[in-house]
Amino acid sequence: MQPEVLLATAALFLKAAAVPLLARIAVTDFRQHKIYNAELLPLLALALAAVITECMRVHSLAPAQGAAIIAAAVFVVLIGFWLAGKLGAGDVKLMTVVSLLVGSAGALPLVVALLVFSLAAFTAMKAPMLLPSRWSSVLAQALDQAGRVPFGVPISAATLVALLLSGSGGL
Repeated sequence: MQPEVLLATAALFLKAAAVPLLARIAVTDFRQHKIYNAELLPLLALALAAVITECMRVHSLAPAQGAAIIAAAVFVVLIGFWLAGKLGAGDVKLMTVVSLLVGSAGALPLVVALLVFSLAAFTAMKAPMLLPSRWSSVLAQALDQAGRVPFGVPISAATLVALLLSGSGGL
């Protein structure tokens, strides 16, 4: 088998392996308002494997450099939101890891999808009467006492969209 085929297969496997991890993170954050490091570490391992696979595929360190720069920028920006009390530390860590996972090829789809899903979550929180009654009761249970939305859900959904839209080439 050709190395290109093996690397493309590995990239698809890594994308597929990320789906259940992201789903688990979303469900845990929805139910418990917590993103555990034990759930982030396997996703980080996948992200690092994805970066290495992409570097091998293109015979360059550029994908690693791009992913690292984007992840560092995301971390620096979001740590300010955490310090201001607007975002949880788990959300900051999750966004940093998914930035590595989607790489530069998925950065724009991630941002756009995150904006859409975040607006949908905000709208659902502020206007639950727009949702079917069964959904609004589930949403009411997910909100904590302060009325904060579990942000791991929109992040996970946006990451899935970014992985799908980033193409077969890179993560």
